[in-house]
Amino acid sequence: MEPSDVARGGGRAQIQILGIPGSVRDGSHNVALLRNAAQVLPGEAELALVEQPHVASLPGFDPTVPSPEPVEELRRAVVDADALLLATPEYNGSLPGVLKNAIDWVAAPAREGPIRGVPVAVVGADRSEIGPDWAHADARKVLEAAGARVIRTRLAIGAAAAAFTGDGRLAEPEHEENLRRVLDELISESRAPG
Repeated sequence: MEPSDVARGGGRAQIQILGIPGSVRDGSHNVALLRNAAQVLPGEAELALVEQPHVASLPGFDPTVPSPEPVEELRRAVVDADALLLATPEYNGSLPGVLKNAIDWVAAPAREGPIRGVPVAVVGADRSEIGPDWAHADARKVLEAAGARVIRTRLAIGAAAAAFTGDGRLAEPEHEENLRRVLDELISESRAPG
């Protein structure tokens, strides 16, 4: 798995952010949100996106077996990143199973996996009016249990169908400004000693 580079410009930025979507459906608002994040990052940072098929293809977490190659690829991508940006909707009042599965794989072995000490931000968009608040709370709990450094600032967008333009851009300047705040804090945390 080579994460796709969705950042502007070329060369290696000082700060590498790995974007992981929690939705694998076509036309995902959360993939669009990650693409928006790549466009508003300051020049010192870039975002690489873990493609949806890769997230969907990870086998169910099993700590008793050696990590299969797709898992090792994801683990290497996490090791190479300075920070993670997770974008997730809410499924049945919690985070999607594919995202929980990906977190479980990069958290293993317990509290010693490559996610330990890594700054992580959680953002998301959901079709419901209230947004992915419960999914974010559960994601934060799982990430903190894995030893990640979860930032406090977050962005939870409700009524996602109206929150994006036809070309996938955020429709509301307020959402874009809040996304910038999340990214600023994530970048600041990535510079702080772990």
